[in-house]
Amino acid sequence: MKKACSYYGLLLAVGMFWGALFPHTAEAQAYRFSVPDMKMQVHVWPDASVRIEYEITFQNDRTGRPIDAVDIGLFHGDYDISGMTAFIDGRPLPRIRPSPYVSPGVEIQLGGNAIRPGERGVFRFTASMPNMVYQDTTRDDYASLRVTPTWFGSQFVVGTTNLQVAVHMPPEVDAEDLLYQDVPFSQTALYDGRAVAYWSFPTTRIIGPHMVGVSFPKEGMERVVKMTRWDLLVLWWEGNETAQMVSGAILIALFAFFFFRLTAWTGWSVFIVMIGLAGWWFYVNPVAHLMSLPFWPFVFGLMHYATRQGRGKQRYLPPIASVEGGGLKRGLTAPEAAVLLEMPIGRVVTLVVFGLLKKGVLKMEKEQPLTVTVEDEFSVDRSVRLVRASEKGIVLHAYEHPFIDAIKESAQIAQKGGTPLSEIGLSDAIKNLIEHTVERLEGFDIEETKRYYQHIIKRAWSEAESLGEVEQRTKAIDKNLEWMLMQDDYHEGFGRWETRGYTYYPIWIGGRRRHSGFGGASSSSGLGSIGRAGGASAGSSSSFTPSFKDVSGSFAGWTENVTGQVASSIMPSSVGGKSGVLDLSGFDRVTSDVFSALAESGGGMGGGGSCAGCACACACAGGGR
Repeated sequence: MKKACSYYGLLLAVGMFWGALFPHTAEAQAYRFSVPDMKMQVHVWPDASVRIEYEITFQNDRTGRPIDAVDIGLFHGDYDISGMTAFIDGRPLPRIRPSPYVSPGVEIQLGGNAIRPGERGVFRFTASMPNMVYQDTTRDDYASLRVTPTWFGSQFVVGTTNLQVAVHMPPEVDAEDLLYQDVPFSQTALYDGRAVAYWSFPTTRIIGPHMVGVSFPKEGMERVVKMTRWDLLVLWWEGNETAQMVSGAILIALFAFFFFRLTAWTGWSVFIVMIGLAGWWFYVNPVAHLMSLPFWPFVFGLMHYATRQGRGKQRYLPPIASVEGGGLKRGLTAPEAAVLLEMPIGRVVTLVVFGLLKKGVLKMEKEQPLTVTVEDEFSVDRSVRLVRASEKGIVLHAYEHPFIDAIKESAQIAQKGGTPLSEIGLSDAIKNLIEHTVERLEGFDIEETKRYYQHIIKRAWSEAESLGEVEQRTKAIDKNLEWMLMQDDYHEGFGRWETRGYTYYPIWIGGRRRHSGFGGASSSSGLGSIGRAGGASAGSSSSFTPSFKDVSGSFAGWTENVTGQVASSIMPSSVGGKSGVLDLSGFDRVTSDVFSALAESGGGMGGGGSCAGCACACACAGGGR
């Protein structure tokens, strides 16, 4: 005997066939029988169809209910019931219909010929099936056929079965030219002038598939079914529920990972709906599942890219006891308002530090990377610091002290020159600022308060842009600098001024400032040439003249660099935040409200077979009763 080695043998080997979607009633569970003998004969015809003939002996158990119907699994759904015949002990059984338990398959009602408990009956069944003989994938001059006999539920069948399978070839095929697939022939022979491939399983359990295959010369065949590699893959996929389940589980896990990174663990209701709809669609249409696989890497890549692009938009504001109609909260400082608006952490820290520089509490030691130290008179205990600030007419807010202390401690450790701002541990100070802001906002209307401070930001820019005189504009910017830096495109605003001959330098730069007006002598467009006219920075060393030599842009460009350096050193998780881009918490709240409303109103909510083949056709399982 010879063996046919198919190229797709391993890839497309049928791994799982399910017998029946068994009835779940107590009555169905009472079937109990054995199948001492089963014979299946398959006759190959030139048009690629086959005729199958079953002879099945049923021995009903004495404790079983009468066998009043038999379910036979078929190779595929393209069958014609009108050409089928069935007999029990030689008596015809005309009632044949699609099986409610086996797909594809048919149900044969025994009617008054039911096999009673303790009795035996011989069941015979014949059917013709088109499109069963395929082009062999290993040899162009060969055809291929794979089949498996029907089988029955393990909860119904007891004992073993003498199973025999015979495939009758066209007259032109010689027995010595037959090649087996996977399972060797028990023998090959000539019967009635035709070559026959024969398999014997003398003591097997007929509760699962017994796949056998044969390849043979195409002489005498008028046609064979040709399949592309995609067709073969689809057949394998549709018949392999394990692969579908594993693929689905992996896709769900990956989608959850990227989805919740993108949404900062919001949108659970959206996620559940999306997964539910996708799971249902993939269940009813496995091919759609298969076709979607090449696109998922692109989807995950896009979600990852969006997350990275928006990682500066960190969500860190905890829930606030907001009262709709509770009025807006006035009097927030720029850093507090930035926390309310959940601006990037790096920008919030920059606003705090710039505010302390303007007050003269901090001084700048180095511009790149930004290095600041605490002025000696404020490098003291908080109580003494407050007294000295009051004497100078400076207001120090409670949230600023942790920043001052952290900078002071880092300078003491560094001993000389201070520590770059991006290397100072500010997580505790940021958390304190966030908690402080939340306490101030409780009981107010958060959305109305957000709109109020967004208006302040726009008004600060409108005021500065409306002033044509350089001195007046500079004073306006000095006054509202922190608010102006809260606008998303603040660097573009400063850039527009520079192209028109005006460059802003903050009051805490040190030394003196030179200004250029519209149409007047222009100062350098970069920070590398700071003039000598203007007011001195409060509390700053008058001998310090920064060069900003490492920054090739304006003050706004340098501020962007500082913000980025600080942001890169602080992870959202270190301040209790989340690094999402999309906020879908609104959907979660709506879902929660719906369920709450239902609860308050007292409302409540209240294995089939598939065929697969390897360059061939396969039989599916059957269910017997």
